[in-house]
Amino acid sequence: MMPTFMDCSYGFRPGRGCHDAIRELHQHRFRNEVEAVIDVDLANFFGTIRPAVVDEILQKRIGDNRFLRYIQRLFKAGILKDGELTMGDEGVPQGSPASPVIAKIDSWFDATP
Repeated sequence: MMPTFMDCSYGFRPGRGCHDAIRELHQHRFRNEVEAVIDVDLANFFGTIRPAVVDEILQKRIGDNRFLRYIQRLFKAGILKDGELTMGDEGVPQGSPASPVIAKIDSWFDATP
């Protein structure tokens, strides 16, 4: 099986963090000719995730059924803001414990809608 996380991924990884990512980028710039560095922030990335697609990908990658059920439940959880519970049909709330798992799976980027 291929690695679950891409080697260039630094967020939410044991022993890795934002300072490691900056250090690696700095070293890469000096080892290679680089004309531009682009920073991307995808608008509403988590809000547009389709749970069925993510579930299918995770089932291929993760053998722990308990963990998979936990992730599925997080998709169905609502958001409590200012004392009001809001339920949604799609996506996953930004900051959900499921967010790092979903965002870091390398095969997610290979999935077709």
